[in-house]
Amino acid sequence: MGANMNPNDILQEYDKQHDVYDSFTLAMKALLLDLLQRYHIRVLSVTSRLKKRESLGSKLAIVGRNYKNLEDVTDICGLRIITYYPDEINSVSSLISNEFNVDSKNSVDKRSLIAADRFGYLSVHYVVKLSDDRLLLTENRRFSNCKAEIQVRSILQHAWAEIEHDLEYKTEKPVSREIRRSFSRLAGLLELADDEFVRIRNVVSSEENKITQELIDSPEKVQLDPSCLLIYLKSSKLVYGVNKKIEQATHTILSKSDPDFLKDLVKRLRYLDFRTVADIDMALSAHQKQVVNIAKRLLEPVETSEVVFDSISLYYLCYAVLSSEHSIEHIRTFSKRFNAKGTKGNDTVRFILNCKKL
Repeated sequence: MGANMNPNDILQEYDKQHDVYDSFTLAMKALLLDLLQRYHIRVLSVTSRLKKRESLGSKLAIVGRNYKNLEDVTDICGLRIITYYPDEINSVSSLISNEFNVDSKNSVDKRSLIAADRFGYLSVHYVVKLSDDRLLLTENRRFSNCKAEIQVRSILQHAWAEIEHDLEYKTEKPVSREIRRSFSRLAGLLELADDEFVRIRNVVSSEENKITQELIDSPEKVQLDPSCLLIYLKSSKLVYGVNKKIEQATHTILSKSDPDFLKDLVKRLRYLDFRTVADIDMALSAHQKQVVNIAKRLLEPVETSEVVFDSISLYYLCYAVLSSEHSIEHIRTFSKRFNAKGTKGNDTVRFILNCKKL
């Protein structure tokens, strides 16, 4: 066994390796973001930090902590992944185990350390190095001695830990037993809340799957409302195809529709006698070319791509249906009722009437 280094020598080594660790920290964050996307794991955030020299000095000064060298300090590079739900921590943990060399001795799952009748800090801490394959890459060879600590916890676990840390930091005296008991009770409440959020998410997902299946099996029975319209937008190949044509023709970028926009759109569709998603399918199939041409007229290409909602095809479907199937009086009423807008300088009613030619 080698002798321990003097803390000052470790700090001098840190100064020499600072830029390498700084680059390693940034590279690890970028890699984690890429891997999470590849594994289809949605998280709230991925943050990183490089331990400051002062913080390292304080750690080296703690009695009983002996380090042989800088590499023994496992948290110089720190990363934190915040998940939405506690069960997603397991998915992130599997990713880390599969993609990195994990230092099992210095890694800890704090969830397993708390007794069944106790509540407190629940988080998973991994100490990792880049995998052997990644270290073969030229740009990663300088990171061969670098380790990173990755913390994984849910939003509510993160909130509890940050507030506890903040309150303890503000007082010079040890926190009293009463305060610690209060924190323990709060931890229990948050653990219950975490579990309840998972339950609600699973119920919502189950209901969404049920509606999605109904859209496939019997769309004529699925009544039109904002929630089913949202699912329809996500699952309809017809809408996807029309939206793609609009994107290509107008150089726009489609994003998820705002709930208020969907509510307004449902009112417009119902006003035009759309009652089920089958009605939308039939009309959009008949008018898809016209809808794309209306989009080309209203979404004139600009240098910077404009972001529009993914329900824009149904929004313009209203114009197409109005121009083809309704009287000028009906068009005027629709325009006034929904504050419909045409192109700049155009009378809205006249624009909708002209949509028939598009």
